[in-house]
Order: sequence, then C-alpha cells, then structure tokens
Amino acid sequence: MKFSQVNSLNFAVIAAFSAITLFVFSTATVAQETGSETEGSASKPAATKATDKKTETDIKKLHEQFRQQMKGAKMIGHFTMAGEQSDKRRPEEYHILSANKLEEGDQWAIVTKFKYGGKDFKTWPITVNVKFAGDTPMIIVDDMTVPNQGTFSARVLFTKDQYAGTWSNGTVGGHMFGKLGRLSPEEMRNRRRKKSENKSADK
Repeated sequence: MKFSQVNSLNFAVIAAFSAITLFVFSTATVAQETGSETEGSASKPAATKATDKKTETDIKKLHEQFRQQMKGAKMIGHFTMAGEQSDKRRPEEYHILSANKLEEGDQWAIVTKFKYGGKDFKTWPITVNVKFAGDTPMIIVDDMTVPNQGTFSARVLFTKDQYAGTWSNGTVGGHMFGKLGRLSPEEMRNRRRKKSENKSADK
C-alpha cells in the first residue's frame, strides 16, 4: 500500500514538472516569435523608407541627365506621313535652348525652335510631359496648338544621340527620327537674341 502511494506521488510530481516545463517552453517560444514579428514590422518601414529615398535620388538624377541632354540640343532628322511611300521623307530640325522640370507632375518647360515643311518657326516655350521607361526619356505632346499649323500630338523618345517617335495632326500622322547633336555657342547666342526679340514683339 505504501509502495503504491509512493509511486502515485512520484508520478504526480513528474507530471506537474513536465507541465510546468512545457508551459515555460511554449511561453518562451511565443514570446520569441512575437518579438521577431515586432522587429520585422518595425524594420519594414525603415527598409521601405530607404528604398523610397533611393528611388527619389534616382529620379532626380534622371531629370538632371535629361535637362543636360536637352540644353543646347539640335535634333536633325526626317518625318514621314502615313500612306506615302516608305522612302519619302521630309526634313525636320529642332533647336532646344533649355528644358526645365516644373513642380507639377511630369511637366517640363522646353524652349524650342523648329523647322519643318520648308518653314522656319520662331523660338517659343512649350509645356510637355516627360515619362521615363527605365532610363529612357519620352516626350509626350497631346493636342498642342502650333499657330497657323494646327493641333499636334507626339511621342518622342531619346536614346544616346538618337531620337524616334510618332506624330499626328488631326487625321494625318507618321513617324519622326534622327540624330541628336549640339548647338554651337554662336547658335545659342543667336537663339537667345531672337527669343528676346520675340518677347519684345509680343508685348
């Protein structure tokens, strides 16, 4: 009888000790997992913030590269018209004095002078949108009115020393493409002078 009571007591002690051990182990495990989740949650905003900061820096770098690429740029190439023979090209030329990012969205202010169709247009500022596909900038023009010429839309991308895109004027449209060169210091001075004259004439 005594032996049986001793065994029962030992069994009870062992069972109680096992239950306590299991409880402590489970509590420690839950606390560790909860701590890991908390640490993970706290670190995620920091990682996201670092990524956002890097993205903003990259965007500013792309903007500056495009600004420098367009400043004093000379676009010399050709454009085609849909429905005509593929080998028929018309000359076009654009002189860009400056390109500056505006605060609103993707808008840029570009001061340009262009020639096409045998006509030479005065220097004037235009506002366009510029989107980036990776590091490749693309100018977006939607329904821009050119005095005495109509309303134009275009998509023109730039890569290294080349440009290419599409244009439309009402029901007429086609492609445009060419080389990207630089205006000489003399050409830049002449363009600035004519721009100033145009402003005076418009007053």
